[in-house]
Amino acid sequence: MDSSVAASAYPHADTAAAKTAAHPGGWLIIDKPLGVTSNAVLARLKRQWGWKKLGFVGTLDPLASGVLAVAVGAATRTIPLLNDDTKCYDFELHFGQQTSSDDAEGEVVATDDYRPSLDQITAAIPAFVGAIDQRPPAFSAIKLAGRAAYALARAGQAPIMAMRRVRIDGLEIVSSDQLPDCITLRVTCGGGTYVRSLARDLAVAVGTVGHARAIRRLQSGPAALASAQSLAQALESPRWIGLSQLLPSQAVAQIDQARWQQVRQGKAIALHGHDWRMPDGGQPSQQPSCASAIFPLKREHPVIVLLEDKVAGVGWLSLDPDDNGGDEQPVIWSPKMVFVDLTVCWK
Repeated sequence: MDSSVAASAYPHADTAAAKTAAHPGGWLIIDKPLGVTSNAVLARLKRQWGWKKLGFVGTLDPLASGVLAVAVGAATRTIPLLNDDTKCYDFELHFGQQTSSDDAEGEVVATDDYRPSLDQITAAIPAFVGAIDQRPPAFSAIKLAGRAAYALARAGQAPIMAMRRVRIDGLEIVSSDQLPDCITLRVTCGGGTYVRSLARDLAVAVGTVGHARAIRRLQSGPAALASAQSLAQALESPRWIGLSQLLPSQAVAQIDQARWQQVRQGKAIALHGHDWRMPDGGQPSQQPSCASAIFPLKREHPVIVLLEDKVAGVGWLSLDPDDNGGDEQPVIWSPKMVFVDLTVCWK
């Protein structure tokens, strides 16, 4: 949402209480600072604005910064729709010291004077791309016998972390200017991947020890750093992001009042080619006449319907079983979530 629309959401709000009353919910993309937990970000927003219900997608460690997608109020219902597990991080791998937490916060548990060359690091990277087995750090939020692993580690109980399969889509060198002691890398990975473990294991693969520093998340599912505002800015003036900007949708569909009444009752509706509007603002003459030509008919892809440019619901597409095809072949949109209050999640 642009700044003019964001401002108009609070036409008479001069206090946090007034803003809370005027705003039932939405999404914020926060650039989480170093040194605070993801839950602490929610606590500060809640304290500042009086919001009662918040949630986020993808926990960031205190020593990691970057994208944290935060849902407020009724928009917390849409968190499952944003649980795209693809993440992207930049991080520094420091050679010569292994720590108990695999980052700069932990105690040094091993040292090595050996430093790998750039060629050695480059040659080792391919082995870490694809489906790999990874041992999470002992200092992590993974539950063991009902307790977080980091609580056991801090109590000196040395938890044994089981290997888990994770997905690494890409790993590349961003900067080698600080070699031989440090190198900066970028990883694109699936959910559950620990950057700290990746740094530790890559150091071992090139014949030494190491740990991660300066971990920064650039992207979390559809939420990107380019859309983020600092926590300080969000505490001063929240910048709301439309649901249709966050969902991995190629298009959104407009419905009329008659079909809106069906949607409100939880009924499926037919969508035609002329109902669709592409996100880039393409003209109707540029739109395909067949809805199925616009969007891949896969139930795992959420599709947004709009009523007068406001998000009315999110659902999934399927082929119309009673249609025989043709230039105006409709598809059936079945509601997953319906927003009776059309101010909850903006376009």
